Amino acid sequence: MKNVFKVLGLVALFAVLCFTFVTCDDGGGNNNNENPNAKTVSVGAQVGTLVAGIAGTVTYPVTTVNIADGTYPVTVANRPTGITIGNSGNITISDNAGTLTLVGSTNTAAMTINTLTLTLDGATSGTFNITILGKTVSVGAQVGTMAEGIAGTVTYPVTTNIADGTYSATVENRPTGVTVSGQVTISGNAGTLTLAGDTSTVAGTTDTLTLTLDGATSGTFSIVITHIHTYVYTVTSTSYPAQSIQTCSGCGETTGTARNTEIGDRGPAGGIIFYVATGGITIQGYTGATGSFAEYTAYYLEAAPANETASRWQTAYKLIDGITTWEYTTAKDAGLAASIGVGRKDTQTIVNSAAFAELTDTAAQRCASKTVTVGVTVFNDWFLPSLGELNEFYKLKGQAGVPQTGIPTTGRFWSSSQCYSDAAWTQMFSDGAQSNYDKPNSLNVRAVRAF
Repeated sequence: MKNVFKVLGLVALFAVLCFTFVTCDDGGGNNNNENPNAKTVSVGAQVGTLVAGIAGTVTYPVTTVNIADGTYPVTVANRPTGITIGNSGNITISDNAGTLTLVGSTNTAAMTINTLTLTLDGATSGTFNITILGKTVSVGAQVGTMAEGIAGTVTYPVTTNIADGTYSATVENRPTGVTVSGQVTISGNAGTLTLAGDTSTVAGTTDTLTLTLDGATSGTFSIVITHIHTYVYTVTSTSYPAQSIQTCSGCGETTGTARNTEIGDRGPAGGIIFYVATGGITIQGYTGATGSFAEYTAYYLEAAPANETASRWQTAYKLIDGITTWEYTTAKDAGLAASIGVGRKDTQTIVNSAAFAELTDTAAQRCASKTVTVGVTVFNDWFLPSLGELNEFYKLKGQAGVPQTGIPTTGRFWSSSQCYSDAAWTQMFSDGAQSNYDKPNSLNVRAVRAF
């Protein structure tokens, strides 16, 4: 039995010795079951950026083992469309290191591929990645001020990864009156977007604009159109002496500053105060087929802020009785030419004559039919001014301290004053000249009222 155990012990010892012999190190740092002369290649991380649709290059560090210095043709498996190997498909190895260059063309698409492999001198690497970014564009904050109703521009800084060049730009959700001014030039991933506003812009903030440049669309950005206060004095009470308060003509905001109504203030019907009579003026009354109104005292004349439709005065060769009439501007007629307070009565008389003549488009009819509603108040007491009244309105032109908005600078205007059967009196707003003109002619018309 002892001999049996001795035999078994010898067998076990032999097995241990054999195992140790097979797995022992050979002194060179390599296991006896590996090939110490095997060629290996490995690829590091991508260096640089590729953008979809834009030509460019990225590089990768390459390390090798057991590959001699030299230049080698290489292959890269699983490359996406549009990617080629740079340096004519070669890599130069020096001291076990080199660089792989991959080139992107204009037909690349945004993606990440993580299954690329490099084969060099018969050795194939493990997998590595290529990332192709999509085109991006972003828009910074507005630079400059755009005021409502005033032509002007604002700019925005643009950052992007698209190639240098000049591009057409599209901006969605632009407010009314805002356009893209020119193109956007990109240099070094930066450029400037310019937006232009015209006189139709309205105050407000639009924060949903987007910019599309070379197929890339930005996130939303804002445009701010600022309201610029333009203050005028506006009549707030009509009993003499009327009171005016400083009010923004655009938004109605007031400063609280008040004064007695003066020439150039805005009237209660939204027009222009062009005559103030501290002692009052008598507005002659009228009674006729087209209506009637009693004589009254007024202290102010107000002109509409804009012209009526250009119109004829009346048909030729018809003398209208009952209105202010003179043939020549002599000293004898100077009082008639300067008459104030007769225009409303004369207008109604002309309208009555036109009604019988079955006319509907005369200067007097345009004025008499005018209606303006401010709040709950309806103003329907407009008339064609006499030559004297029209001349007072002309005097506001260029007058210091008087807002000039709504005051004509040129053009010939009808008055309600008659010269003779086929002519009536007119005034030029270019130089103030007064002359008679044939009634059938179509001229400028400005309605006025008295209160």
